[in-house]
Order: sequence, then structure tokens, then C-alpha cells
Amino acid sequence: MNQEPQRLSLNIARTALVLCALVVLTACERTRFSEAPADATGCNPALVGKWLSEATDDSPLGEVVVDVDASCQLRVSEHDREPARVSPPTALRSARVAGRDVLWIDAAWADQAFENEADAITPDADSGAHDVYLFAWQRDGRQLQLSAPDHTGLAHAAIDGEIKADVLHGEYLLHVRVREPQAKLQSLLAAGKLFGDGNDDSRTIHFVRSKNEP
Repeated sequence: MNQEPQRLSLNIARTALVLCALVVLTACERTRFSEAPADATGCNPALVGKWLSEATDDSPLGEVVVDVDASCQLRVSEHDREPARVSPPTALRSARVAGRDVLWIDAAWADQAFENEADAITPDADSGAHDVYLFAWQRDGRQLQLSAPDHTGLAHAAIDGEIKADVLHGEYLLHVRVREPQAKLQSLLAAGKLFGDGNDDSRTIHFVRSKNEP
């Protein structure tokens, strides 16, 4: 893929903590899950605060700002425009599963908040599904790293019949919707199948804690 689609694939990560950004979820590659990997009613306190997207060759420090309050309500503001676009709040959830810290947000919220076009693998409105976007995260002092799922690896696993998932593939896009129950997701996490080896920088985004935060 050329550099433009690769740059766009970082949008999901910016959106979750964007992702939570995670960024605008108009990425050319994205994976959603029909279930969260664990039952959670809150988030890790280490995620609470204001986080600024790190400066890159293409964007300044804080182009995306993620605020997570004490009740784990998340808001994302994009400062690449005037006025800045601020998302409505959504619940941020996190858990430690199979030795890995993961977080997730409601996929329908993200798609609407960041004006993502619906695709062929969006669940039917009457299906009862509550899809989420899932990310692995790790914090080191004032640094926060988010990693998106291994979209390509999951697509191949679906095609090979190893997991239940829908795959939408085009010249410059790859969308995956994993339809596995919680127990299977936990097994995939334990086996390192959801996020790969974690060394793919194209699926990773970095944030720094605001100087005004302790």
C-alpha cells in the first residue's frame, strides 16, 4: 500500500484514545468485534486524563486531543480545523485479558462521531450486536501507546476458517468484523492472534500526557 492509505490507517487509533481516536475512523484498514473481550464497567485509572497525539512529520503535537474523565467518559477533539471538532462523549472500557491491557469503545459511536461511511459488514440494526473497536495499550510514564488489531492476520484467519469473521477487501481497504464470543477472543489474545507481535508501527499511535496533568 502507498503512504496515503498507510497514514489513513492510523486514524482508528487516534480516535479511540483516538482512538480512541484509534483519528478518524475513516481508515483504509479497520477491525471491529461483535463482542468485547471482557465484561467491564469502567477503565484503568492510568487512562484517565488529557492525552495529546505525538508530533509527526505530518502533524503537530496535540492535533488530536483525548480527554478521559474520572467516570471513564471519553471525548476526542480534532485541532486540524477551525473551529476544532469535538466528539460527543462515550464510555471507555478496559480490562487486562490474557496478560495484555486492552481498551475498547462503541463502534457505532465512533462511526457516527467521525462520519465514517457504513460498509457491508456493519451489523443489521435489529441484530442486537453492539460492536466495539478494540486496542491494546501500554503506558510508560507520560507516554501512552495504542496498537490496533492485526487486520491482515485476522482477515487471513477468517478466510482459512480459523475464526468466524466477515471480510471486506478492496484495492485500498480492508475491513474485518470478528464474530467470536468472549471466550474465543480471550483465547485469541492469549495466543497472540489479535495483535500480532506488536512490532508493526503502521498500526501504532503514540500519545503524551498534557503538561497540565500530573
